[in-house]
Parts: sequence; C-alpha cells; structure tokens
Amino acid sequence: MNRHTSTTTSLHISPLDEDEKENVNVNLVDNVDSFTLTAVGFGLIAFNFLVFANMGDVGLGGMVARIINAFT
Repeated sequence: MNRHTSTTTSLHISPLDEDEKENVNVNLVDNVDSFTLTAVGFGLIAFNFLVFANMGDVGLGGMVARIINAFT
C-alpha cells in the first residue's frame, strides 16, 4: 500500500485575513479608462513645465520666487 501524504504550508504575510480584504473603489470617474486618465495626467504635467514654468515673473514660479525672496 503506497500512501502519499502531502502537507502544504503557506506563509501569510498580509495582516488581513482572507475574509477581511478591503475593497478599493476604482470607478471614481465614470466611463473613463486608465489610459485616458494617464494621458491627461502626463498632459497636465507637460503643461505645467512648458507653460507655467516659462511665464517669467507672472507665472507660478515667479510667485513662489517672490514669496521666498520676501522672507529672505
């Protein structure tokens, strides 16, 4: 008689049990996929660097520079 017993051990690293997993809401904006949100995010970052950073003293960087220079 050949008896095979298999024992499995698993290491549970998560502080939550399998029954206590948290649900995450990923549908914050309806009908918008992740590619569109990523493209809009990168577009806003590019707009920040290309427009706001090059406005001179009237741009966002100029306002921050005035505040820093006022207190130093």
